[in-house]
Amino acid sequence: MAIDSAPEAPPASTGYAPAWRRLPQALLDLLLPRECALCAGVLDPAESAAGMCVECARSLPGADAPRCAVCGLRNGTAHRPSCGAGAASIPTLVCCDYAPPADRLVTAFKHGRRLALGRAIGAAMAARLEAYRQAQALPSGTALLAVPIAPSRLAGRGFDPTALLARRIGACSGLPVASAGLARIRDTRPQPGLARASRRDNLHGAMRGSPALAGRTLVLVDDIITSGATIREAERAALAAGGRPVLRLAFARTPAPGSA
Repeated sequence: MAIDSAPEAPPASTGYAPAWRRLPQALLDLLLPRECALCAGVLDPAESAAGMCVECARSLPGADAPRCAVCGLRNGTAHRPSCGAGAASIPTLVCCDYAPPADRLVTAFKHGRRLALGRAIGAAMAARLEAYRQAQALPSGTALLAVPIAPSRLAGRGFDPTALLARRIGACSGLPVASAGLARIRDTRPQPGLARASRRDNLHGAMRGSPALAGRTLVLVDDIITSGATIREAERAALAAGGRPVLRLAFARTPAPGSA
C-alpha cells in the first residue's frame, strides 16, 4: 500500500532541489497526477483526471454495494427499516465504505496534508454525483455546500478538507460552490469515541447558515459520514437559513457495527 498517514520526508541529499525549483512540478502533479493515489501505479492519460486507476476505483470497499437511499449504509433494499422512507428525508450518496484502503486515503489527505489526494477523492465523489444526476436531475441553480470544519481544527490543520473537496466536485460537475455558506459558531468535542446520542448533542446548534443560502437548492458535501450527526446538523443550519438541501454527498460511510 502506497498510502500512509504521514507526509513523505525529503531525501537526505545535498542535491535536494530548493522548494521554489520544485514548485512547477508540484503544481503539475496536483493538476495532472502521474501516479494512482492508492497503488502508486502510473496513470494512463485518461485516468489522470480522476487521480486513481480504474482497477483501484473499482476495488474501493463497497463501491458497488446496494445502499439505503436515506442513510447510505449497505442494505439489500432501498431503505433500511430503521430509516423508513419519510418524505422529509433526503437521499444520501456515498462512494464506498470507510474501510481499507479508503480510510488510509482519507487519513493521508486530511491528517498527512497530502492535498493532491483530494483530487482523487473529489473526482470519485463527482462521478457518484453524476451517476445520480443521470437518473434524477437536480433543480437548476443547485449549489454544493461544504460541511464546515471546527475553528480549532482549521487553525491546527491549516486547510479545510471538505471545502477543497467541494471545489474539486464543482470543477468536475459544473455545479457552483456556495462558499462560506455554513460556519461553525462554536468548537465541539471530537466526534470519534462518542456514543450516537452524544454525537448529536455535541453538534446541536454548532453551525449557522449564511443568509445567502435563502432560496438556494443545495447538495451537502462531507468527506465521511459516521453516525450522520454532523451532516444532519449542517442540513438543519442550512434549512434555518432558508436553504433547501436536496442531497447529501460523502466519499465514505462508516459501516454499521457488526456488518461484514
